[in-house]
Amino acid sequence: MMMLRKIKIQLVSIPSMLGVFVIATLFPIAELYLAVGVVFALFFCFSYPDQRIPVGIIENLPLLFFLYGFLLAMLVIIANPFAAGDDISALFYRARKHFIDFFVAYMFYLYFRGRPIDELFRVLLLGFLLNSFVGLVQFAMSPFSRVSMLFPEPSAAGYFWAAFILLLFGYYQKKIILKYVIFFIGFLVSSKAQILTYLAYPVIRFFGGRKNNSKLVVALLIFCVSTYFIYGRIHVYLYDSSDQYRSVVLLVQAVYSLGLSGLSIEHGVYGTFVTRLSSIYLSFISLVEHPLGVGFGFFSVDFGRLYGEHLYMGSVGGGELEAVLRGEKFASSKSNFMEIIVSTGLVGVGLIAMFIVKLGRIARSTGGEYIYYSFLLFLVVSFLAELVNFYLYFYIYIILFERMDKLKSLVVGCASNE
Repeated sequence: MMMLRKIKIQLVSIPSMLGVFVIATLFPIAELYLAVGVVFALFFCFSYPDQRIPVGIIENLPLLFFLYGFLLAMLVIIANPFAAGDDISALFYRARKHFIDFFVAYMFYLYFRGRPIDELFRVLLLGFLLNSFVGLVQFAMSPFSRVSMLFPEPSAAGYFWAAFILLLFGYYQKKIILKYVIFFIGFLVSSKAQILTYLAYPVIRFFGGRKNNSKLVVALLIFCVSTYFIYGRIHVYLYDSSDQYRSVVLLVQAVYSLGLSGLSIEHGVYGTFVTRLSSIYLSFISLVEHPLGVGFGFFSVDFGRLYGEHLYMGSVGGGELEAVLRGEKFASSKSNFMEIIVSTGLVGVGLIAMFIVKLGRIARSTGGEYIYYSFLLFLVVSFLAELVNFYLYFYIYIILFERMDKLKSLVVGCASNE
């Protein structure tokens, strides 16, 4: 209770509260989201009138992603003046979305990089606490349904959990009960991307040379995954007709037996798997065909051709995918990471690789390895899911990168990060 009161007292500023909602929720209205970015810009201008805008490459990686992808999108539009109106609209729509996401993320970054680092961690913690409370209420009201918390759907909530839960464990080292309560509440969303990201953690730690705590992590994850699938079995056979959980098994069986042609609802594969895996696979094909990137929105325009040439399977049977192929829905990569990579090509790959290398070097020398591993998990879940502001989450790690030399002495409850 003392800790909660402390958080409540210290998080009274408008930017901090807005920070909680832009990180840990999803605004349904683009204009409202843009207005939040304007508020951050105003607070930055009035709070830090003499602060210089960072000009380094690392500090501006998301800016480079945005500018390069946006420029390519505009070049595609200029080069195809007689393209179909729907195609041009798709390009403008996606470019507009990336502009709004980037603007909010950048204004958030400019403001919070001048604030004490513990304020950013309190914002993250409060985001976890608010979502945990809402998730418990939703679970109590409908115990056999997936909870979405403050997000529009469960996968977005799972994205948030997977992207930042390790930061919570690394920074608040003595708040053991609170951390594990939040960790396990996160499983109520039953997000497959979240589970796979957690499973990637011991693998990353093993190849990172930290084998001494892998057994404990693996045991914990086995317990969590077992609980997840037991809950899923009850969900499917007693209360749910979607076969979503059982379809995980059918997906493996179909693809193993039939290859990519098994990626169809005709073989028992759940429709969302068909759409997501098809989109991610075709994103790789697009990257191979256009190694320098295609800009924001062009993947949607080119999706029908890519599908017809590389993944045609007759009747796909997936409702959403069929709607995409008919041009009724926008075709995205279904992966934040792949959308950035498809849009920016090998330029984006190189910039992300450079950040991983530099972050790893500084983390090992300053004792902030939990930030490095958390960033890798963020990339894993970004590869598996979408629906959150990739730029915003990336900028949070850039703020931590800038403060890495000070974080060792700031870790709550411990003088060392190990």
